[in-house]
Amino acid sequence: MDDDNIIPRIGTFFIALGSGFIILFVASDLAKSALFDLFFVGVLMGGFGLYLRRKITPPPPSGRFETWRNIRAGKYQEEQAQKRTKQQQENAARKQSKKEEREAKKAAKKGG
Repeated sequence: MDDDNIIPRIGTFFIALGSGFIILFVASDLAKSALFDLFFVGVLMGGFGLYLRRKITPPPPSGRFETWRNIRAGKYQEEQAQKRTKQQQENAARKQSKKEEREAKKAAKKGG
């Protein structure tokens, strides 16, 4: 196993132990015999676990919220504007071709 991968796992273990000790402290407090040693050991173990976990490398981005990031960055609006411009150009070309067809039909009727 890789040493870079084992340190954060040990940190996770200490965080879990610390959480367990804090839960035991809360249970002892509810039983009206608070054992503060459990709380302090839990905080120390959790803190040590967080210290070890801070060295973990973040996972690569999954692209799950890419559209949302693009919206926030303004890229989405640019893409939508480009799409609208392209659609408008296509519509103008269609209208022009229909107009030319009508004129050709009119010319054919007058000439023939």
